[in-house]
Amino acid sequence: MYSILAYFRYRKLAKARHGVHSPFVYRFIEKVLRDRSPKSLLDKLVEFFDEDNVLILEEKYPGRWIDAYGTLLRKMRSSTVIIVPKIHKSKYHTEGWDKLRNRSEVKMSIDLYKYGLLLYRDEFKEKKHFVLKYPY
Repeated sequence: MYSILAYFRYRKLAKARHGVHSPFVYRFIEKVLRDRSPKSLLDKLVEFFDEDNVLILEEKYPGRWIDAYGTLLRKMRSSTVIIVPKIHKSKYHTEGWDKLRNRSEVKMSIDLYKYGLLLYRDEFKEKKHFVLKYPY
């Protein structure tokens, strides 16, 4: 039941390409979210960010996400993106996602409902959080 309510909340907050004021995010929407190819969203993300720059948080239990995240941080570079699956599966998943995206080293976070993206690029001067529409 939680994930259904979370989905409605997500759809209410999510913005399309004209609702964002970041050239990076606008390009991301054009190249990934508006891509109508049969590839999965995860495949599109890996292709857009380049496989060498993608780390996936594979821990299933949100209570352990911070520890797993710490392990991934050791492998991180400025161009790295960490993909967090199932960020709205339960209340605990959403709380875990909020803790991760609010970390001081995270420069930008993107909520795609099924996935959360954490970015660390030096080009992002201010911390930003985006909730973006993706047609599921």
